[in-house]
Amino acid sequence: MIQILFLLLGLLATPVEAQTCPTRPTGDKTNACASTAFTNNQINSSLSNFLTFPVTVGNGVSGGIPCFASTTVLTPSTLLAANAIMVGGGAGVCPSTVATGTGVITALGVAAGANGGILTRPATWVNNNVPKISTSTGIVDSGIAASAFTGDSGSGGTVGFVPAPGAGDSAAGKFLAAGGGWQLPSSLSEPVNAQTGTTYTVVAGDKGKLVNFSNTSAIAVTLPQATGAFSAGFFFDVQNINTGLTTITPTTSTIDGASTLLIPKGYGLRIVSDGTNWQISGFKALQGRVLLNTLTASASATLDDTSSITSAFSKYEIELVNIVPATNNVTPLLQVRSGGSFQTTSYLSAGVYGNPVGSGTTGPNTTAIALSYPTVQANAAPGLTGIMVLNSPLSTTTQKLIYGTIIANNSSNSPMISAIGGYWNGSNAAIDGIRISYSSGNITSGIVKIYGSN
Repeated sequence: MIQILFLLLGLLATPVEAQTCPTRPTGDKTNACASTAFTNNQINSSLSNFLTFPVTVGNGVSGGIPCFASTTVLTPSTLLAANAIMVGGGAGVCPSTVATGTGVITALGVAAGANGGILTRPATWVNNNVPKISTSTGIVDSGIAASAFTGDSGSGGTVGFVPAPGAGDSAAGKFLAAGGGWQLPSSLSEPVNAQTGTTYTVVAGDKGKLVNFSNTSAIAVTLPQATGAFSAGFFFDVQNINTGLTTITPTTSTIDGASTLLIPKGYGLRIVSDGTNWQISGFKALQGRVLLNTLTASASATLDDTSSITSAFSKYEIELVNIVPATNNVTPLLQVRSGGSFQTTSYLSAGVYGNPVGSGTTGPNTTAIALSYPTVQANAAPGLTGIMVLNSPLSTTTQKLIYGTIIANNSSNSPMISAIGGYWNGSNAAIDGIRISYSSGNITSGIVKIYGSN
């Protein structure tokens, strides 16, 4: 065996001379070729002597290795690169080294933990601690214990990264809350952003919140464009919980296909971004008759509304409920505001009335629209009740007619029904408010409600 090894180590020798091994008799096992030399890059060592290292050969490759180029021929490989991986070449092809390629490990020869090196774990490790990667030392113990995790067995869980439900408490259908416990979706709560001012701008932090608006005056809400931080999927809920009308106006985008959205008292909805505009989900705020304002008398000189009339509605109803004057035998009056001032002249009005003892007309009145027969309403309950209608108050093409029906008790405590109509004839300017008063004295009690519709 040693001689065979020496034979291999003497590969690639430069040929000295060609010799022919003599023919041996049958059964002769002696070394008849002990001093035979070989040619053509074959063994060039005498097998009669042991080799002495280093062995000098011919046609070798420094840094290479011998390999069988066939079943009978040894040949040198190419240079094998330092610290590289040697890969077999297959039949007839010598091994070689590679630095890159599919599945080739390149981390050998790079210090552990260094860039491109092998990650190693520390010699000591606390059981159940979470590992972390260190750029200088490889895998290290984070010092943080892993929590328990389970599917929905409620058995206490196995090692993982989220807590298990308590024993016997199934996690099925629950979610992992920020507090670290499992909760049913029904236990979710919606944060509330309570706004009490008359202006507000929606912010990114309102996502998923209920924004409440509460003020007795009109509230102007600015809604940013439905892009960026307010892109598709951003949503929030709104609710108006007071008498002031809430108007939401987007920047650039539309809301429900319009430039503004009005939300009266007692109404709420969800507003959702589609990435371009704002859509609403839930109550269609401005369909039908919407209560915009309520005025309550308490020894009041007048009951004024200057906030309800806007471009959101084309028709307004003024409902008077049990209006009682402080003075007996007075006339209820309705005046309009235009250009920021209540108008006290240039009215044209007329009406007819009827009661159990007769009927007649209300007669002209130029300082206001008279809502009943002049100077007959009693200063006692049930007072005056009725509805007056105002159409297209913001139009500037013609005067605005106001009409309606009123019932009131007269000084003889007899009911009187009046059909009333009239208008302010001062100009065609827009009307932006209404006032209820009496020809003399205050209003002791009663309610005026203003509704809008389209």
